[in-house]
Amino acid sequence: MNMKKLFNSIMICVLLFSSTFIGTACSDDDKNGTNKYPVPVISEFSPSEGLPTSVVTIKGANFGTERTERVGRVYFGGVEATDYESWSDNEIKVRVPQKGITGNITLWVWKNHTETTDEFICVPGAEITSINPSPTFPGSQITINGKNFQYFIDKGVTAQDVIVEFCAEEGITKPLLML
Repeated sequence: MNMKKLFNSIMICVLLFSSTFIGTACSDDDKNGTNKYPVPVISEFSPSEGLPTSVVTIKGANFGTERTERVGRVYFGGVEATDYESWSDNEIKVRVPQKGITGNITLWVWKNHTETTDEFICVPGAEITSINPSPTFPGSQITINGKNFQYFIDKGVTAQDVIVEFCAEEGITKPLLML
């Protein structure tokens, strides 16, 4: 009987010691992950406007040394980017998503996030609505009508700066491919 009391006393001491040790080892900071994963800080991004698929550089701190599916995400106006050129602890190069919209850039690293104070202006790409005359023949002059050409005109792009290439052999009908 004496041995059983000794065993119970030892077990009670072990449990008390263990609960004290566990209770003091985990602070609130550790539970929230703030010690291991600090909040990312965006100091700047450039350019401030761009077309879908253009590369934007985000500079700052606490981005993490590499991006994985679970660790880092960038959003343009709420639309998640999926094409990353590079990722380091202080710089990210990411492509504007095809469906990106004008808005703040939001960066998530683990469960922490930050947002730019300035908006990124997502410029919609040019869209061809018609080509006249259609059909046409090699060497013919054509007119291309469409939407969102004004951005390029405002940037000083002239008709002479635009090259339209047709990817078809002479006499073969194929759709127009804009590169």
